Amino acid sequence: MTSAKYFGRWLREAERSHLAGALSWGLFILYMVMTIVDLSADMESVFFGIGSMELCILSAGLGLAFSMIEFFYLFQGRRQDFYYSLPVKKSTIFLSRYVHGLCQFSAPLLLTQIVLGVYGAVNGRNFAAYAGTYLGRSICAALLVFLVFYHTGIFAAVI
Repeated sequence: MTSAKYFGRWLREAERSHLAGALSWGLFILYMVMTIVDLSADMESVFFGIGSMELCILSAGLGLAFSMIEFFYLFQGRRQDFYYSLPVKKSTIFLSRYVHGLCQFSAPLLLTQIVLGVYGAVNGRNFAAYAGTYLGRSICAALLVFLVFYHTGIFAAVI
């Protein structure tokens, strides 16, 4: 049975994972604002999805950052002992941290790409016809880049 003391420690430890959410939302909102400014200046030669190197770098950086934020407890013996002393299987702890990092990246990505897609479809004459396909492929490409770097960071942390 988990005592209130250990449950309180677990809640304090969970507060650190809010750093991943704040980092993700802040960087994606900054990316969205900067891209809208670029799109308003030049709609024909600015890309916000597949052709955007900024989105690729942002996805790769967040993948590495999230893998370290979510699995940092593996580097500290005291926290690792704390997590493994909880009456939960190790695989459940790992899976919950993994899914948490994935959701903290996916939600702001989807929101910003949808906003940028609607903005591009409304303001671009030629973009409205293929906005949905471009948007879907852009989200898949960004998720793929994120997952490659997220898994690489997790692999490095676990080994």
